[in-house]
Amino acid sequence: MLRIDRLNAGYGGGSVLHDVDLSAGEGRVQAIVGRNGAGKTTLVHAIAGLLRPYSGAIEVSGVDLAGQPAHRIARAGVGLVPQGRRVFASLTVAEHLRLATSQRDNPIWTVGRVLDLLPRLAQRLGHRGDQLSGGEQQMLALARALLTQPRLLLLDEPCEGLAGEVAGRVREVVAGLAAGGMTVLIVEQQLHHAIRLADRIAVLDYGRLIADEPADGVRADPAPIEALLSIAQRR
Repeated sequence: MLRIDRLNAGYGGGSVLHDVDLSAGEGRVQAIVGRNGAGKTTLVHAIAGLLRPYSGAIEVSGVDLAGQPAHRIARAGVGLVPQGRRVFASLTVAEHLRLATSQRDNPIWTVGRVLDLLPRLAQRLGHRGDQLSGGEQQMLALARALLTQPRLLLLDEPCEGLAGEVAGRVREVVAGLAAGGMTVLIVEQQLHHAIRLADRIAVLDYGRLIADEPADGVRADPAPIEALLSIAQRR
């Protein structure tokens, strides 16, 4: 579903990502972990079309989308849940959902299906974005992404700032989406968030992938990945 080959990207001529190679199959959850400044959000933005890569390929279902504008990448089946939710403070939940609803024929994700998945939002349809809790805002950001009909879902630190119970609900929803065949790329700073959900865990440090391991092995013995993250944090 997702294949990244020798991806290089950055800002203002400076390089942040260096020859990143990564792949994730259909219905799989690939986690990227790393310290602040490691390049995680840059990677997500490059995939989503918010940042034009310098070079390399980003293939989704065999189609190279690298360098395409964000709206075309979204239409190709890539959905983004950005870091910090980024909901509109003055719009109601219902207005957010209406704006995000796809105009395609026979959409898989409808407002009704999204509200069945995230019933708390059904109780908040008339509430503005700034009247929602952090967890409700995260659910709204996820609902908004699903209504674009993604096959690949990008989540940038979805558990950041959430209480344990709410973060657990986010993980449950994501696991259900993957079980239904959606490919998920999840970015986390904390290994303990990623380890509960992912099929594979990769470590990004200074824009380079320095590890990419099956999550089962990391769950059995997290020490090697924790050591890499600890070294990265001390630099």
